[in-house]
This record gives sequence, C-alpha cells and structure tokens, in this order.
Amino acid sequence: MQWKKADSSTITSSVGADSFTIDEGSFSDDGSQTTTLTVPVAETDQDKIYKCVVTSVEHGGAEQSKDVNLKVFSK
Repeated sequence: MQWKKADSSTITSSVGADSFTIDEGSFSDDGSQTTTLTVPVAETDQDKIYKCVVTSVEHGGAEQSKDVNLKVFSK
C-alpha cells in the first residue's frame, strides 16, 4: 500500500509535527483493510487530492487506487 500526492510523488511516513503519518491498519475478518493518512498542518492550506494505491500480490501485482479528497474548512 502506498499514499501519493496529486503529482504522483510517493508519501513516506515519518515522525514529527511537520510529517505525514501512515497507519496501514490491519486486515479484518471480511478481508478489508482501513488505512489512515495523517496530513501535517503545513499541507492543509487548500483542498487537495491524495491517492491510496494498493498492489495485490494475489492478483499478479495489479494496482488499484482510490482518490481521497482533503477538504479544508475555515471560520
């Protein structure tokens, strides 16, 4: 599993307030998996699209991706 920015650059998880954090989660009994991308404050200045990319070893390395919208709200 990978997270990517709109420009297709790969996001790496690291520690610190200015870093992205990726929690890959775990598989549930029904075969699903929930992953969480925590976005640093510096990246929340405008709406953005991130992409979650899953590569299935069971299906010959086929990739599936899902766009995830970050919507920024302010007062």
